[in-house]
Amino acid sequence: MLWGRRRPSGRSVGDVEREFVLWLVIVLATGIILVLLPHLGGPVTEWSWAQTFVRDVGVALIVAFILTLMIEWHARNRLQSEVSEGVIDATLQTIIPKSIYEEVKNHIFRKEVIRENWTLTMNFTRPADWPQGYLKISTSISYRLRNLTNYTYRFRVYSKLSPHRAFTEPSGSKVPRIEGASIGERTYDAAKLLGEGFLSDDRRELNVPYPLDSIPRETATHSLPQATISIVEACTDTDSFCWHTFDMVENASIIVTHPVDVEIEVIARHPAPERLVRSPIKLEDNEVYNFAGGILPCQSFEFILRPRS
Repeated sequence: MLWGRRRPSGRSVGDVEREFVLWLVIVLATGIILVLLPHLGGPVTEWSWAQTFVRDVGVALIVAFILTLMIEWHARNRLQSEVSEGVIDATLQTIIPKSIYEEVKNHIFRKEVIRENWTLTMNFTRPADWPQGYLKISTSISYRLRNLTNYTYRFRVYSKLSPHRAFTEPSGSKVPRIEGASIGERTYDAAKLLGEGFLSDDRRELNVPYPLDSIPRETATHSLPQATISIVEACTDTDSFCWHTFDMVENASIIVTHPVDVEIEVIARHPAPERLVRSPIKLEDNEVYNFAGGILPCQSFEFILRPRS
């Protein structure tokens, strides 16, 4: 026999788990018996201090049983998560450079929320009192929010407008500006957003917190809470600009209405731009584009405007 070396126990993981469950059952049964014992008569009931002591020990054992179950459940979930992440790390780091994998892990694998049915509706008009060549854009962005975690996540409905196409309307109002927002059953106009500190003073940056409950993965998209942001912008009829996605998006639609003397081309800045398909059927005066599948953070849709010849 070599000192310091333990002989194999011969027990499997299943044996250890069964033994653990047995001990938990013993602890719970003992706790219940001790709680009920003072009510069953016998020597313990003759001394009040003994009744209290036995009852408190029984309660402590029951509490220990509950806490052990909670800790074990949390430890198992954490272990499974760490094992899964370790396997993914070990596999993908042998395929792609570590620096690229870290970007993928931080901006895709660890995302808590995905936006589904992302819809961008843009109405281009020529106000009579605006300078020639300028177009007013009334924009609405809406999407459904799916929580990918197993806990209530504090999501932030965020939007920041670029000031490079800043314009002052003849009425004195500044564009671009955020007009309002709605998240779930909550509705905000610009005044309410400003009053609650969710909108910057120049009305170009929106940041609204919203508690997003954990839901079953099989929940239908139409049952998810919806976020909508209303925006007013300006551009010229020889302009181009992009709308970027901040988070992962699944399925997108673009609805465009514009004057007949302007032609607008929409391009998906995506590895598979052909997935953006223009509907052959016009809905009233709207041109509809659909993009099926996933869109990663910071991929975009580009709009190119030119006068119609």
